[in-house]
Amino acid sequence: YRPKTLRQRAMRECCWLSLLLLGLCLTSASSTSISENGYIGVVVAVSPEEAKNPALVEAIKELFTSASAELYGATRQRAFFKEVTILVPQSWSMTSAEPSVDETFEDAEFRVGPANPVYGHNPYTVQNRDCGDPGDFTHLTSWFVLNNANNATTEFGRRDKVIVHEWAKL
Repeated sequence: YRPKTLRQRAMRECCWLSLLLLGLCLTSASSTSISENGYIGVVVAVSPEEAKNPALVEAIKELFTSASAELYGATRQRAFFKEVTILVPQSWSMTSAEPSVDETFEDAEFRVGPANPVYGHNPYTVQNRDCGDPGDFTHLTSWFVLNNANNATTEFGRRDKVIVHEWAKL
């Protein structure tokens, strides 16, 4: 075991603080806020272009549960996803779904939709403002969300870490 230098320790503290501060910036850009170390009001919206697929909803639940644990560890037990709302298209008739009140696809922090012609299935965060300002939303594809044990993890790394990485950009 090699003890960390003061500089390394300071850099690590700065990194997790930046992650938390970036997350806190969301409160001004969206309805997301932090309460008792948990992010609430996070919205994952499924594009109307996606075919009805209840497995996609379950995969989103599993992915964000796993990403929450990863975020909790990355921030040294200081932050996690406490409340994530999954918004499905109105054309999907799901008996367990409640009608949307304030959530819209356009305002969601994470959007699940078709592959992008440029980025393919690679998750990315759209950021139309100045450098250092929070991003607008993170785009995920249903292929990325659904392919846990298969190609998504092989191609992009652990999906929960990818979500936390993209979350830091919002």
